[in-house]
Amino acid sequence: MLRMLATLATTVLILAGCAGIPAQPLSDQDGQTVPFAGVLPEGFVVVARPRGPDFTVYDITKGGTGYVGVYVGNYASFPLRRDIEGTTTGGNPQVFGVERDGGLRPMEYLWTDEESYGQVHVWVQSSLAGAEETTARQVAQSIRPAGR
Repeated sequence: MLRMLATLATTVLILAGCAGIPAQPLSDQDGQTVPFAGVLPEGFVVVARPRGPDFTVYDITKGGTGYVGVYVGNYASFPLRRDIEGTTTGGNPQVFGVERDGGLRPMEYLWTDEESYGQVHVWVQSSLAGAEETTARQVAQSIRPAGR
């Protein structure tokens, strides 16, 4: 019970800390500036995977656990989670959400600008639940292409 209350309190503090804060430039584990901005709670890091031919995938992690994935390139697979039924909204960003507990929970975002960065696809890792998923959704919601 105490552990659950501590987790809940931590989540509330993280969400309160992220709410209303403008997206900040971010760097990866090697100190290289990444082409997206966001708000990361304390202890979260951006880890670049090996580059593809025309894209890069990043993981936003804490303590080795992946919370959010970010694809930057020209041919995003959106929505990534085709194994579940969801709703996709138009606009920029496009948003893919799933129905849970009587509401729509955004799980993926796709920003598109063919003249500058191509596509930035952001998703919540599917292995998360509860407070970790809530934190991941808050982080994912804060991510946007650099300069936006």
